[in-house]
Amino acid sequence: MSSMNTLKAIVRDGHIMLNEPTELDEGTVINLYPVIEDGDGCLDNEQEPIRLEDKMPPEELERFRAELHESYEQACNDELIPAEEILNEL
Repeated sequence: MSSMNTLKAIVRDGHIMLNEPTELDEGTVINLYPVIEDGDGCLDNEQEPIRLEDKMPPEELERFRAELHESYEQACNDELIPAEEILNEL
């Protein structure tokens, strides 16, 4: 898979059913993390989401987003170094 996509699914009779077809290869194993939404499609969470724009100066936010984009591209190209390997070097 060349890019990371969010898959939306619903639970019916204890089974997870995707709402739409996927291009994942047959037999692909995925990790699922539930996100509970209320009836309006909003997250059922009493806390307001954190807006990075409110927490970081513009130049730091721009640098963060660039690094995040670079990391995403590295992940898509299988260029990441496992954390265990990095920790062993410390």
